[in-house]
Amino acid sequence: VVGHNVVPSVEIMDYLTRKKMREKVEICGLCCTAHDITRYDRTAKIIGPISWQLRFVRTGIPDLLIVDEQCVRTDLVEEAKKFAIPFIATNEKNCQGLPDRTADPADNIVRDLVSGATPGVLILDPEKVGEVAARTAIETFPKRASYKTLPNVEKIKEEAKKCTVCNECIRACPNMASIPTAMKE
Repeated sequence: VVGHNVVPSVEIMDYLTRKKMREKVEICGLCCTAHDITRYDRTAKIIGPISWQLRFVRTGIPDLLIVDEQCVRTDLVEEAKKFAIPFIATNEKNCQGLPDRTADPADNIVRDLVSGATPGVLILDPEKVGEVAARTAIETFPKRASYKTLPNVEKIKEEAKKCTVCNECIRACPNMASIPTAMKE
């Protein structure tokens, strides 16, 4: 979940709790919503600041991306498509050009998101967001396994040996960590 309005996130957690499925979905956030969801539910996770949106989407980790009204990149729908991540916008101020499916039955919306028939939707009813998001995340999870492969330790070591100490990684690192030194160790 990305943005400032915690209401859709709360509805997702409440839906999962009511249906006794809370342990099936990991709720994570970026920006202010991240802090608010962790206040509401101790199992929620903070991914990072607003500047990490693109980085997080490009990891392929999210099974669903939900945005609200502000502090959301305008290219997130396109980036999510590259990794087959269904997308839900929850506010008319930031509808991302997505079709308004608020009045449609939840079953139809979930079917279209999970099948990829639509890359994303706008849902303005927070309770419906809760149901659709929870069900979509659960149904999408097994279909997205190939997007989440992490290299094993041997592959990481093999790639680290290719380091030429060009320092590009230091310039790209938001913490300016001394990555080349670590690569050589």
